[in-house]
Amino acid sequence: MGIGGIGGGSTKRRVEIPSYRIQSPPQFSITLYRAVLLGASIGLMYIVLGQSQYSPLQSPISTETPERESESSSFHIFKSEDKKPEKELDFILKKAAMKDRKTVIITTVNVAWTKPSSIFDLFLESLKIGNETQKYLENLVVVALDPEAYNRCVRLHPYCYSLTTEGGDFSGEKKFMSEDYVKMMWRRIDFLRSILKLGYNFIFSDADVTWLRDPFSRLYEDSDIQFSTDLYLFNSSRSRPNLPNAGWFYVESNPRTIQFYKYWYSKRLNFPGVNEQDVLRKIIFDGSFSNETGVDIRLLDMAYFGGCGGGLLAFANNNPARTAYADAAGGAHIRKKKVVVLGTGWAGTSFLKGLKDPSLDVEIVSPRNYFAFTPLLPSVTNGTVEARSIIEPIRNIVRKKAFDVQFREAECYKIDTKNKKVHCKSTQQNNVGGSEDFTVDYDYLVIAMGARSNTFNTPGVVEHTHFLKEIEDAQKIRKTVIDCFEKASLPNISEEERKRILHFVVVGGGPTGVEFAAELHDFVIEDLAKLYPYLKSYVTITLLEAGDHILNMFDKRITQFAEDKFRRDGLDLKVGSMVTKVTDKEICTKERATGQNVSIPYGMVVWSTGIGTRPVVMDFMKQIGQTNRRVLATDEWLRVEGCEDIYALGDCATIDQRKVMEDIAAIFSKADKNNTGKLKADDFNEVINDITERYPQVVIHLKKQQVKNFLQLLKNAQGEDELDIEKFKLALSAVDAQMKNLPATAQVAAQQGTYLADCFNRMDDCEKNPEGPLRFRGSGRHRFKAFRYKHLGQFAPLGGEQTAAQLPGDWVSIGHSTQWLWYSVYASQLAHKSAGDLRLGKAFHIRKRLK
Repeated sequence: MGIGGIGGGSTKRRVEIPSYRIQSPPQFSITLYRAVLLGASIGLMYIVLGQSQYSPLQSPISTETPERESESSSFHIFKSEDKKPEKELDFILKKAAMKDRKTVIITTVNVAWTKPSSIFDLFLESLKIGNETQKYLENLVVVALDPEAYNRCVRLHPYCYSLTTEGGDFSGEKKFMSEDYVKMMWRRIDFLRSILKLGYNFIFSDADVTWLRDPFSRLYEDSDIQFSTDLYLFNSSRSRPNLPNAGWFYVESNPRTIQFYKYWYSKRLNFPGVNEQDVLRKIIFDGSFSNETGVDIRLLDMAYFGGCGGGLLAFANNNPARTAYADAAGGAHIRKKKVVVLGTGWAGTSFLKGLKDPSLDVEIVSPRNYFAFTPLLPSVTNGTVEARSIIEPIRNIVRKKAFDVQFREAECYKIDTKNKKVHCKSTQQNNVGGSEDFTVDYDYLVIAMGARSNTFNTPGVVEHTHFLKEIEDAQKIRKTVIDCFEKASLPNISEEERKRILHFVVVGGGPTGVEFAAELHDFVIEDLAKLYPYLKSYVTITLLEAGDHILNMFDKRITQFAEDKFRRDGLDLKVGSMVTKVTDKEICTKERATGQNVSIPYGMVVWSTGIGTRPVVMDFMKQIGQTNRRVLATDEWLRVEGCEDIYALGDCATIDQRKVMEDIAAIFSKADKNNTGKLKADDFNEVINDITERYPQVVIHLKKQQVKNFLQLLKNAQGEDELDIEKFKLALSAVDAQMKNLPATAQVAAQQGTYLADCFNRMDDCEKNPEGPLRFRGSGRHRFKAFRYKHLGQFAPLGGEQTAAQLPGDWVSIGHSTQWLWYSVYASQLAHKSAGDLRLGKAFHIRKRLK
């Protein structure tokens, strides 16, 4: 929740926060070192924002300058040996309290923030020069977390308190979300509760929050606790999707708030390793504690309290706050680069998992708030694996990142490259209030939206068939199968109609279609046959494939084994059969061998014939001049061709590998340093590694020709000591024939996401020290090494606890042992800590037949 504006006239009536069921509350990371502008920058912003002429409402907190007792302005409160900590704290709070003797301003510092010309100095300076904020220096109590910070504080400010923690050292810089950082944050919460117990209201302000204006007139008059926000939605101070920021808030001392702080502090035991702000967000999103105790928590509008905990706390009547950042040591301006990620599939999630650079802010836009382990979707359709076992919430994946991550459950419908914005709309079925469309700015855009099922514009496919790309698709298929059996069991159904209802058709002989057909066969034979024994003889499963064979991307031995097994198991396998139309009860095909048109009655059709480009990507391709392509084209570094700061990976894109023959003259020129026009094979020694790295088709060609190395290829081609440009072209003329597009698989997408994250993590270092190959058409080197896909093999489950595997090195395995190899590979992936620390026992809910 954030520090918010009054937001209208009806602010004095307390409204209870409504209760909702807890549903995966949003979790967001924050940045540890949020800084402020130097004094000159603060003054400049103060002038820019101006002094707004608004009429503030009366505040419950006095804004008059407190009457001081007869002490000099340089009076300091030192720790005394004869005072107990509680009495000493009460003594300091009493001296600093406002005229009502109840309200103080609290901040905490350690030695890292109290060095000369650092955060603490800037914080005090902002209070001195802000609009009507100087008087609050008299009410400020600085809590020092270590002796050195305390010693510096007493030289600058009247009221300093030394907070000691047994067994804890909070001096020095603490890395965000480190163990010491989390302990320090929770110690602060416990300390603030002691202030409430002494009967004092307080405003807590992080020392990196700059006060430009008097904030008190913008606080609500009747609320127990008021938090600043990182996200303020629906123009409502009680909207629980709003994200509270624990860097600036006001608390009134009463039994309700004391109980709330006790509850908040106790929840650290339920969420070990999680900081106080993320736990606070869980509590507020839940809402049950507020409903039970009556504590009134409100969230403050970012328009007036924006940039809290990392920039400007600007208070204006109609002007939103402007956020800026500064280096804690010297005030050098830092603007974090914003990375927007579209999609939470294999590519997008792998990128998010690998991203570590704390200098970035990340915003994720996706219609699904989870990552799905898609290779197991066919197993979800029949209950072999439960859907909940193959998903992981995105917020859980990114919650411990060292940078700020925001997630939006929405769909991107337009990419504006000119203004560097993406246009999005909510995917919620119910209108949640306000406009459902919004825009997101980006510095870097990562398009990882995947693809849709390819219907080839076949009439009736969208209306009458099932796809198998999402969790919802698998669950819908499972329900439809059961519905078919229930309907067929009704006594008024004719024999012909019963056969039609129990005819299941799978279109597409690729891995997904084959695996689903096999899983469905096992489901019917081993499970449903026991529940509906009288219907077993009516069941038919047909697999349609337009090509000559199923699994045509596998080794021929696997293809042959799969076809023979399906026929033995009684599946109706039809190859060379192209679907021309689908109606509500029939699927029409054209047999390639005979040209005959055939109509096949069915009860359910599953369409699995490959992938197509999403409309938003097609529109984007038109913008950038890629209208003649099937998918989005990128270079070898996954950067979209023609776009400097946009990257695309996964099924929505393909790498447009540069051809050797396009650069043949430039390559020859780089090697020909003396400009003689003739080269010996050994003259290529300095560029040979760059050639093979820049053009991977060269390596493939060498292996195919069984040539030892590149130099040997040149010598074999000519048998001469010297080559001119024409002979060099002739030697490499067949190389580009080895170029192939990467398959649209999860394996490729995951490797691309990991690669791109590594590039982002090392972007600054590689800018200074490029590690990529030579730029043959320019000078210098590319920043990074190009992406290279490493094929780890592929599996094809065939039912009956048998699986086919094709692994690197032309190794083929088929049978029961391969089935368990398949289970172990996917189980290890699901149980891997990077997928959310799932455990094997939780990952698989295997049916009894798999034991």
